[in-house]
Amino acid sequence: DGEEMEGRVASIVQKIARKSDWMAFLALSYYTDPFMTTIYLRKGIEKYDGFSQRDWVIFWGSVLVTNLWWTLVVSGAIEIIRSVLHWFGRN
Repeated sequence: DGEEMEGRVASIVQKIARKSDWMAFLALSYYTDPFMTTIYLRKGIEKYDGFSQRDWVIFWGSVLVTNLWWTLVVSGAIEIIRSVLHWFGRN
């Protein structure tokens, strides 16, 4: 079931995120978007007075990590499809 799998993944991400800020950064960058990663890692979340320099570093770092991750995923998928098409072309 899709919801059950999503719940398991969310649970794993939560466990990883509790380990350290770096682990949380990587896990959340993989699982969510850069804005949610930044909000989760903000200091002083109870009062909003704009993003601090640290918040911007987290945000743009997460943008970079997220885009690198999706570039790898999409590139891998394209290579798999190309290999399958090439294999079918040979037979």
